[in-house]
Amino acid sequence: MALTKPLNEDLTASNTEFGGTSGADSLIGTSSDEIISGGATDINEVTSDGVDTLEGGLGDDIYIVKDTADVIVELAGEGIDTVWTTTNYTLAAEVENIAASGAATTLTLTGNAKDNVFDSTTATGVVTLNGATGNDSYYLGAGDLIIDTGGIDTIYLPNGSSSLDLTSATTAAAILGGTSVQQAATVAGIENVVLQGSFNANLTGNALNNRLVGNSGNNTLNGAAGNDILDTGAGGVDTLQRRRRRRYLSSE
Repeated sequence: MALTKPLNEDLTASNTEFGGTSGADSLIGTSSDEIISGGATDINEVTSDGVDTLEGGLGDDIYIVKDTADVIVELAGEGIDTVWTTTNYTLAAEVENIAASGAATTLTLTGNAKDNVFDSTTATGVVTLNGATGNDSYYLGAGDLIIDTGGIDTIYLPNGSSSLDLTSATTAAAILGGTSVQQAATVAGIENVVLQGSFNANLTGNALNNRLVGNSGNNTLNGAAGNDILDTGAGGVDTLQRRRRRRYLSSE
């Protein structure tokens, strides 16, 4: 599922270097440069307006980043952590998830070698999502771009009424709800697509082993080359298209 947006993104406090407790904390900095460090459990929110070093510690932490130069310190085994950002940002090595927020006209979010979740559904501008090398999940908003360089990746499409062809950059430039996938090589590197909602849409796979999942609308699923799983999803009047290679068809 998509990431849950924090309730507070613009609070301030007067500290310049401070830490959390052993409970669940909200650590909020100022416009100055700061070191903000959490305790042993979940940090609800870590946010500040300066160029900061943010240390969530143990637990599942949420960071609200407003400066591309902010540094997040997380160690291996310290929970599943999420960044919400209004600026271009690259995830630190041990941070898993990143989401765009606000009305920026252009924004680039870059992942790492972990299995990242990208979410641009609440941003109103054009967001470029760069998945790096992990097995990544993309929850897309209208007009967004994907650059992916490896792993087994999944696109979740929540809106729109059109077609997606993973073999064609031209087709992919105008896919569901205005969401687009950048570059032919990138399109050919996406493995899985999951339709959400109830709109009518057509999905065509590529040479990889695809998993194409429909929704409650009327869908046509074409696996193309590769050993594919075609899942009709939640209902609707669906068409499954097969070629000579092996297919796994599902109506569940």
